[in-house]
Amino acid sequence: MSDSFIRFRTIRKALDRPFGTPPNGNFARNLNTLAFMINGIIASNRTNLPAIASKTPVNTKQESVIKKISR
Repeated sequence: MSDSFIRFRTIRKALDRPFGTPPNGNFARNLNTLAFMINGIIASNRTNLPAIASKTPVNTKQESVIKKISR
């Protein structure tokens, strides 16, 4: 596993802790997006969207990730 994915998974688990039960539905998707953003900011040391998108642990187009984060 890549360092980016390990960091993402750790952030995602930390975001789940306050709720007791794992979130589901739209809330879970929103937490994933938040974890992508936090992971990208930490990995790239920048806050602009292309830098964040280039450091996410998903195998999708960078433009798609930028659009997902900006929503």
